[in-house]
Amino acid sequence: TAFYPWKEVVNHNKYANNYEYTRALWMLDQIPFLENGFLLLREESALPSAMATLHYERYSDPERVKADLETHAEGIQCVVAHESLFPGSGTVPFGSAQSPGLADYADGVDTLRFLSELS
Repeated sequence: TAFYPWKEVVNHNKYANNYEYTRALWMLDQIPFLENGFLLLREESALPSAMATLHYERYSDPERVKADLETHAEGIQCVVAHESLFPGSGTVPFGSAQSPGLADYADGVDTLRFLSELS
């Protein structure tokens, strides 16, 4: 139900084309997936996912999650989770990932400092 407020996104032509294209490919390839009419969910460990898709993974061991996060740290911009799950790991609280603070830099790079040091 957390996704349903965003259901109108499927009315955007480019998004809908990506949704239908990926859905058709997965059906032809007989890849199991879930859908709700505007989002495709696939159990997959790959980090990048195409537009209109969401990859998810099931874990039973929190230590495996920590190990995977460390392994893929270079490809992960932020981890949204309760701080209690990964103490001291710099997690971002739920609802805050798209509202960065002034000192939160994309990929940890202070863009203004980077640009000022170019000259």
